[in-house]
Amino acid sequence: MLMILRYLKYLMIALVMGFFAACSDNDDEGEFLFDREVTELKVIRGCDADADSGDFCYKVRFRYPMDTEKLTKIYVWVDSLVVGDTAKAVSKSKLEKADKVIEYVSGNSSLYGTVDVSEFITKELVQERKSLMVAVYCDYKDDERPGSVQRVYVHFGDDMKPSLVEFRDSSWV
Repeated sequence: MLMILRYLKYLMIALVMGFFAACSDNDDEGEFLFDREVTELKVIRGCDADADSGDFCYKVRFRYPMDTEKLTKIYVWVDSLVVGDTAKAVSKSKLEKADKVIEYVSGNSSLYGTVDVSEFITKELVQERKSLMVAVYCDYKDDERPGSVQRVYVHFGDDMKPSLVEFRDSSWV
């Protein structure tokens, strides 16, 4: 009986060690640092004064990364054809296919940047889709500590706040 308890004890220790090994953090993958990512992504709907009345005007506003010391460029992709909606890293071939590239000027005192994505949004696109993904990635000189791709979705539906919708607005009533 004592021998069985000893084996059960060893079995329990082995199971606990296996559990901790299975649930441990995987350090083999690259580390993506939040201080090298753009933050506070927002979609701004609105046209400039010189735009046509039928234009679709969308801008993406973002806060520059906290670490701007070796920041060189900010890449923007519109749609998920090149950079998917789950990608964290970006290869050199994807960088070459960026829809917009923003050169970061060292010593820039501005906290926020804005990129106009209106040229990529057509009437046909708005009619066939409900939203469009915009991905943003920061490129650094040293390439040793990358940030990850950040995304925001441009929604083409109504922008009425849910708190303003009443039951009589529903088609079921």
